[in-house]
Amino acid sequence: MTVLSLMLVLSAGPVVGPLVPLDAPVVGPSRAGNGLAFARGVSGGGVGLVVWVDTRVSGSNRKVWATRVDAMGAPLDKPFLLVGDAYGVAINQAPRVAFDGTNFVVVWIDPTQRSLMFRRVSPQGVMVDAAPRALVTFTGNTLNGPMIASDGAGLTLITW
Repeated sequence: MTVLSLMLVLSAGPVVGPLVPLDAPVVGPSRAGNGLAFARGVSGGGVGLVVWVDTRVSGSNRKVWATRVDAMGAPLDKPFLLVGDAYGVAINQAPRVAFDGTNFVVVWIDPTQRSLMFRRVSPQGVMVDAAPRALVTFTGNTLNGPMIASDGAGLTLITW
């Protein structure tokens, strides 16, 4: 009886919600051989923010870049916003971003500086922090990519 009851519970699928159609992808500007990393994006404050790492200006030194995008996915910031240096970031490790209800929070690990870095960007494209800030400095060699989440009411959780 218990087994049968358990099977009935497991046979019902969870209610996730209605299907939501996705927009067609928007291809961001790039150039061959620029070392473009995987981009991440999030929306809030009436715009979206897309962040990535590449060697666009510096040639070989990686930097964290961002652009706000409108509802159609078109970049709003030209030139792009320079968030910070990312010398040691692996090219396949994209920075993470969340919207805390007021600002976007961009976070990345820079192995060269042995630090978990972050910087806030307003929905108007203004850097809230004068420079990237180190959240924590590591002493070991193992650095894992950060994860970030926000409740949208001013609290942001960053794990690594």
